[in-house]
Amino acid sequence: MSNRVAVVTGGAQGIGHGIALNLGSVGIRVAVADLNVENAEQTAKEIEAAGGKAVAVEMDIADGSSVRTGVTANTVCPGPTDTPALRKFANGSGDAEKVIGGMTRGVPMRRLGTPEDVGPAVAFLASDGAGFITGQTLSVSGGLTMA
Repeated sequence: MSNRVAVVTGGAQGIGHGIALNLGSVGIRVAVADLNVENAEQTAKEIEAAGGKAVAVEMDIADGSSVRTGVTANTVCPGPTDTPALRKFANGSGDAEKVIGGMTRGVPMRRLGTPEDVGPAVAFLASDGAGFITGQTLSVSGGLTMA
């Protein structure tokens, strides 16, 4: 898939970081796009250290002038995913164990997702096998949307 390029928004941390690493590992060139360009540069270095190709790009997806359109455009919607942001949210609730437990029980697979769960779905959508797929939304939620 070395002829493929993926722009991973929010690629400097959390789910985006996991997606960027996965794409780099399967030979897709990655533009790690994030407001935090220093962390994006670190993610790009991780990809390159593992043998992939990556570049950090400062991007604010809320600013239309900094976003570029690709040939195919699909969306991956992760379910509850165990990231530092989720843990911070849960800890701020006053009862993190209850919040995390409730989320876990709500997922039919009875676990939270990980950033590594989301990357392979994105890699498929970026592959030649998905060359005729565009405008789609893929839920990576452990069946939550089916419940």
